[in-house]
Amino acid sequence: MKNVIRCICMMAIVALAFTSCKKEVQKTTKPTTAIFTITAQDLVDGNVNENRAYFDPTSLKIMFDQGDMVMIFNIDEEVPTNSQCAQYAAVQDGNCVALQNCGLGEVAENVRNAYYAFYPSGPGHIQCEFYQGENKARFYVSPTQKYRPDRVPLEAMYMAAKVDNVEHLSQTMNSETAFLFRNICGVYDMMLFDPNGPTVVKEIKITDNSFNLSGWVEVILPEVDPVEMQSLFNNYDPSDPSYMQSLSQYIDRVGFNVTEQGNTLTLTMPEEGVQIGTTQATCTHFYMVLRPLALTNGYTIDIKFADGSIKTIDLSDRNHQVAPNVIKHYGFNLANY
Repeated sequence: MKNVIRCICMMAIVALAFTSCKKEVQKTTKPTTAIFTITAQDLVDGNVNENRAYFDPTSLKIMFDQGDMVMIFNIDEEVPTNSQCAQYAAVQDGNCVALQNCGLGEVAENVRNAYYAFYPSGPGHIQCEFYQGENKARFYVSPTQKYRPDRVPLEAMYMAAKVDNVEHLSQTMNSETAFLFRNICGVYDMMLFDPNGPTVVKEIKITDNSFNLSGWVEVILPEVDPVEMQSLFNNYDPSDPSYMQSLSQYIDRVGFNVTEQGNTLTLTMPEEGVQIGTTQATCTHFYMVLRPLALTNGYTIDIKFADGSIKTIDLSDRNHQVAPNVIKHYGFNLANY
């Protein structure tokens, strides 16, 4: 992988782990004055009826944790070397939260062309390439996600926001001009139960037949329009030549490029594993965040249990296409596999 000079003041990257922006420390440290607020878009229920079991509608709401980190860009379209970026962290839990600067980078209070914001951020998530004279950045989509009960995995719900109707960053404190984060990916809700056992899950792996699920994604920031992107992927129609031309033009325009890609995504569990239910009514939900169009041409699921056994669910003949900001629910009676 080529060496990329990261965002401003990258010599501070090691020190960052010990600042108040680290979650474990920040929760016991009084936060400084917040600069702006962000709000996460609620998920849309995909209403899949295939072996569907009960799910909690509160799962439609994306929540930030205190200490979650966001990268803010102040983009100069004409002179990319003048563009800036900086890390900010949430000062509380919630769907709408205030943020404070982490001490890694600064952005000018006066907007240049537009502000862009991306989640998740922090060390290892985003690399900037302004020094090359282009408004490019690379975003890491990890091949692993960590299970959380009743919530999407931590730092896995990739989101983007754009604000171009303000003159100053402080104006984004206003609800009408605040950063509204739109979900780039969709959520796969895997609802497992087994009346016979084994019932303690240690790992789940999804392998896509056609699409890569992880890697470093490079884009040209000023060309990223979260609203346009959601619309394009939500209306995906490979049988429509006009649509496919529009999609191709959008991909070219944003400079989309992926390196170190892989077609598997692994959901890891806590050391003790996760107990699943024995009936459809008591099923256990395993949420995984997947890129748009994933699972369109089939996939397989490998479920590893605490006793070392593995069950494989082959869905190579299914189209369970993932759409941005949509959560789809699939129930599986593992006694059938």
